[in-house]
Amino acid sequence: MRREQEAMVLPGPLFAARHDRMCLDHDDPMLGSGMVDHATPNLPSRSFDATITFYAALGFMIVFRDSGWLILGRDGLILEFFPYPDLDPGTSSFGSCLRLDDLDAFYGRCRNAGIPETTVGWPRIQPPAREASGMRIGALLDPDGSLLRLVQNADT
Repeated sequence: MRREQEAMVLPGPLFAARHDRMCLDHDDPMLGSGMVDHATPNLPSRSFDATITFYAALGFMIVFRDSGWLILGRDGLILEFFPYPDLDPGTSSFGSCLRLDDLDAFYGRCRNAGIPETTVGWPRIQPPAREASGMRIGALLDPDGSLLRLVQNADT
C-alpha cells in the first residue's frame, strides 16, 4: 500500500471517533460472548457494496458501516475494510489468515458461491492442502486482491 494512502486512513481524530462508535457489544452473537484481546485484519475495499455482496455469499453480515469503515462478521470472524477506490487488485499485498474449525465447510461454501478454483484472476480459491508444517491451509483471493489464508484450527 502506498504510504500516502495509508496516512489517509490510519489513526487520527476521525479514526478515534469512528472507533468509539464501533466498540462492539461483548455479548454480540456475531462475535461470540466473553471476547478476549484480539486483532482484526484491515483490508482495502474498492466498493463497500461489492465487498458486502461478495462476503455475504460466504456467510458474513454487516456489523458496522459508515462512509469510511466497514466491519463484517461471521461465526466469530471479523473483517474490517477501509475505502481504497483506486486500488489495483493485481498489485495488492494485503492479506490475513482465517483460522477455521471447519476449513472444508468454509471452502465448500466458497465454491458454492461460485468462486473459481484457478491460479489467475480474482476472486479465486485454492483448495486446502497439508503443508510441510503439518497444517492444512487453503487460500481465498477476494475481488480486491486481498489474500485470505484459510487455516484449519489444530484442535478440530
